[in-house]
Amino acid sequence: MEKRDLLVIGGGPAGAATAIRAARAGVNVTVFEKGVRGRDKVCGDGLTPRAVAALHELEIDMDDAHRIDGLRMIAGTTRRELPWPDNGRFAPHGAVWPRRRLDEMLISVAEKAGAEIRFETEALPLLDGERVVGVEAGGQKFEAPMTVVAAGAPGTVARMLGAERDPNEPFGLAIRTYAESPRHTDRHLEACLTLKD
Repeated sequence: MEKRDLLVIGGGPAGAATAIRAARAGVNVTVFEKGVRGRDKVCGDGLTPRAVAALHELEIDMDDAHRIDGLRMIAGTTRRELPWPDNGRFAPHGAVWPRRRLDEMLISVAEKAGAEIRFETEALPLLDGERVVGVEAGGQKFEAPMTVVAAGAPGTVARMLGAERDPNEPFGLAIRTYAESPRHTDRHLEACLTLKD
């Protein structure tokens, strides 16, 4: 059994951010990502001011992202442009950054900090009773005093650990496509709230 200080299941933003912090602190950390390097995910191109502030805390270079200064809310014939608040808690702006580029930046920073990243490797928790003591991945077992699950709420790992979706709660589905637009440099993110029936 291989030993680590920290194991992370999932190499998306949460898993990569965990690995960045841990590796910078000198922790021996391995991240298991079941997808290929450069994976894409439908949800996540829009970054709120809170997300931008978190990326700044991690010292992530966001020069490649498109700055968003506020929201344009549309409901029927009513249009309102609402700037992000400049309250000192978060960045006074959001951003749009294709998820593939965001994930690649974060995972690259984690690697540079010293984290080991294993792509195309599905990891499942090793349990001792109700306690997670490590992971099994790629035919190997890894042991660590702490394992972080950053694989998303609806996945196999979450179900193994007893987390299940409440059927009485709302369910969301993300659909994304990219299209050329004459407003591609616009600094407002549009949300159309026109609901009928």
